[in-house]
Formats: sequence, structure tokens, C-alpha cells
Amino acid sequence: MPWPLSYHFPIFIMAIQPTTSQAPRSPNDEELKQLAGWLQSLGAYDEEFATITASTAYVAVFDHYQTGCPGYCGKLLAVVWDGSPSTYDVFVWSNGNIEHVDRQ
Repeated sequence: MPWPLSYHFPIFIMAIQPTTSQAPRSPNDEELKQLAGWLQSLGAYDEEFATITASTAYVAVFDHYQTGCPGYCGKLLAVVWDGSPSTYDVFVWSNGNIEHVDRQ
């Protein structure tokens, strides 16, 4: 009879456990400001409407997001807009600036 899986792989399982929290947090004022700036860059939002839209969206920030190798490691912002659950966008930061991630 083979050994239980937990007996064979305890070191591997411990090695892949995250050392930082994977729980998202609410965005801070600066992150919402950058999100509103991105909305304005689309050309369909003035400053006030972009600010309101960003502040009423469902936004989660993951400070320590990490893909498998090779990939991205850093802050990620996920937005679900009020239109429906299928209207969403994902952003990362590059040199301190928010950057929209295109869907693949």
C-alpha cells in the first residue's frame, strides 16, 4: 500500500505556503486617484465623474500578488464595475504608476 500523500510531500507543501497575506484590502486614496486618472485617460470621463466612478466601484488591492515563474510580483488592483460582474479590469504598478493589464 502506498504511503499517504501527506507523508511524502511535507517539505514541498511547507515550501509553497505564502509568507505574506493573500487577503485583499480596500484601496487607499492615492490608488483611487490613480484609478480615476486612468478613467480620465480614456476620454469619456471628466475629473468629477471619474472620481465618483472609481470610488463607487468594487475594488480590491493585493499587495503581494505573485504569478508562477516567470511572471509578475507586486501590487495588483482588481476592479469590478457596477454594470455587471463581467465588467472588470485588472491593474498593476510600474515605477509607481498604475498600468492596465490587457486580457489575453
